Amino acid sequence: MPFAMPSTYTSLGGTGYGSTFSIGSPLVPVLEVKSFDIDSLSIPEVNVTHLLSPNATEELRPGLAKPGMIQMSGNFIGDASQTGLLTMAVEGAQQNPQTQPFSAVAPMKDSTRTLTVTGVGYISKFKMGAFANGKPVDFECSVQISGLISINVT
Repeated sequence: MPFAMPSTYTSLGGTGYGSTFSIGSPLVPVLEVKSFDIDSLSIPEVNVTHLLSPNATEELRPGLAKPGMIQMSGNFIGDASQTGLLTMAVEGAQQNPQTQPFSAVAPMKDSTRTLTVTGVGYISKFKMGAFANGKPVDFECSVQISGLISINVT
């Protein structure tokens, strides 16, 4: 059978330009974020294989949803929105408070729609540097998601 070319179309994909990440109560936008990614969740496998499993094949079932992680990086400028992340990490380690609300907002579909991701989590990593000539000082931060996130596109 000969190949039939499918219909083509112009992409509506866009860049992350204009996206924001906010955390805390009240929500505070973290300044100078260069990028962030949201690993929403994973479902681990549960092996329920037994000695009489059909066709001598392992049997797998889905386990409990495991909340993911948010990774972000940016230019460290010493702003309170950045240094506050370290404060949240220390307070989280003391269980006071345990988690913080977060919100990520990004343009979608060639900026005709808006993605909003909300949930709660805690700061699990905060790193500054390298401090070097000829490049900006970076920061990295990880937010461990607690529970399920909400995804809304309007």
